[in-house]
Amino acid sequence: MDYPELRQLFGAYLNRDWPEAYGTIEAAIQAFCTQNGIAIVAGAHAEGTELLARPATGLAERLDDFGLEYDIADDAQARAFLQTTVAHVAKALGNAGANA
Repeated sequence: MDYPELRQLFGAYLNRDWPEAYGTIEAAIQAFCTQNGIAIVAGAHAEGTELLARPATGLAERLDDFGLEYDIADDAQARAFLQTTVAHVAKALGNAGANA
């Protein structure tokens, strides 16, 4: 799987400019969720969930390849970061459903 929606989230919203553009990771993820359609956001959630179901070996490098610009020391930290990201996206999806 190529993970196109996660690549968009990390490459476009959590790239090297995220601290200046959004201030916090949560705000960057929220911007992704509000500026993209529900299908893309749901796709990012599904991709993140699928990636979390795999062994964490090589995850830090994979997130870096997706364009993530955040100091991640190892695969365990990458897994925790991805879990938090997926949780924020899930919350945004829940809010979108409540507002529909």
